[in-house]
Amino acid sequence: METSIIKGIQSVKSAFFDAFFESISFLGEELVYILIFSIAYWCLNKRESIKLILIFLVSGIVNNSLKELINRERPIGVEGVESLREQTATGQSMPSGHTQLATTFYYYLIYTFKKRWITITASILIALVALSRVYLGVHWPSDVIVAIILGILIVHIGLIIYTNASRKVLLITLGISNLLMIPFFSEDLLVTVSIITGAIIGIILE
Repeated sequence: METSIIKGIQSVKSAFFDAFFESISFLGEELVYILIFSIAYWCLNKRESIKLILIFLVSGIVNNSLKELINRERPIGVEGVESLREQTATGQSMPSGHTQLATTFYYYLIYTFKKRWITITASILIALVALSRVYLGVHWPSDVIVAIILGILIVHIGLIIYTNASRKVLLITLGISNLLMIPFFSEDLLVTVSIITGAIIGIILE
């Protein structure tokens, strides 16, 4: 059924949609978030930025750990499915990393600012990133649905944990994150754990 859904979405394929969804998918990649976080942390609101960065990175760690645990193959190579931008399709398939991180980031903005235009814009971007991963043939539809649910849940849980987080909470996060590399090691998880380790050490030292 999911293969049929991908084929149905890809039935509108054209050079325009290829370029459009590749661009949308780029919005869910690391370089975009690093730029936004850097500007927000140094130029806007440091306290809010710390919460967002920690919640975002924890979401990435949860995502990479679940990918290794579920170990679901991507639709790449499935007959009738054309896959584009395969270089962004690292690790396993479930849940979609691009979609989960985009949901975490944009839903955080929705929940924090509660402005109509932010809610509409952010919701559209979440939906487009999710759709782009299916259109590009690198994720199953259920991968992006689960990712959206996880992103929303992690924001709510993260706001409870990291609002006015103590040094003890930060150190516990640091310890758990590094311990997860033992059962769920992957290159993507190593990168995310390395980033959160540097972020937490920097926050504590500052």
